Amino acid sequence: GSSQYIPTGELIFKMGKYSGEKKWRDGKSKVEEMLAKIMAKLEIYAAEEKIQKERNRIWHLNYEAELKRKEEIKQRRNEELEKFNKLLKLSEQYNKSLIIRKYIEAKKEKAQNENTLDQETQEWLNWANKKADWIDPLVNYEDELLNDDNK
Repeated sequence: GSSQYIPTGELIFKMGKYSGEKKWRDGKSKVEEMLAKIMAKLEIYAAEEKIQKERNRIWHLNYEAELKRKEEIKQRRNEELEKFNKLLKLSEQYNKSLIIRKYIEAKKEKAQNENTLDQETQEWLNWANKKADWIDPLVNYEDELLNDDNK
């Protein structure tokens, strides 16, 4: 609204942007006389633009494929770590069950050697064996008080 255009009688034709910008302006020759040259330049520019767009499209496809590949590797790594941690936990549980069983056996031998293997000790041995079976991932004994589903 506040600008006023005043004709100069000079025609300027401009294409492109930044460093690839090209201008034709009236001078010794009028722009109208350079139309064949301008059209040729426009065709070359359009062909270059098309090639650049195709390069960009291919780059983008490769970039997306690389992102997908990295995400798949990350996913597989996380799954592998999860499986390994589960293995570690199960092996630790198994090791604990062996320690408990070894202790139970030592307690039983001591009671037998001291001739103190009474009903109360036998009940404790049965109870302790059930707890060793409960923690042992190979036996996986269901304990009505210690299982997680009784919360």
